Amino acid sequence: MTSPLDKIRSGILSNDMKLVSEGFENLTGESLSGVDQTQDPKDDFIAPAKNKSKGKTRIARSEPISAGANQFTDDSDESKDIVTPEIELTERNRPRASLIDIQCHICNKTERIPESLMQGREFYRCDRCSSR
Repeated sequence: MTSPLDKIRSGILSNDMKLVSEGFENLTGESLSGVDQTQDPKDDFIAPAKNKSKGKTRIARSEPISAGANQFTDDSDESKDIVTPEIELTERNRPRASLIDIQCHICNKTERIPESLMQGREFYRCDRCSSR
């Protein structure tokens, strides 16, 4: 006599739901009455993974786009009541960027770059060596 797990395993491998339900019933004592045992799993619809037709296929029709003439007219009625305020410009308080001389570790060329670009770098590459 085969064990219930062997019945379930062989039912899954052979796509036989009757064997699976018999094995389940032998294992648990519960009946799977809600399962349609006559349904063939090959009858299920499965969408193809690829378009198997040869040649060029389009799903949407290609139609030329045609637009009429622009009907917008600017009569300057809108936002006449809005006035831009006259204010004094803010003075620039930020200090100039401090430049440092740095040497490229590939071509040994010396360049002046902002100090903020060199934080945490041990080796510097110039623009020319970076694009190679």
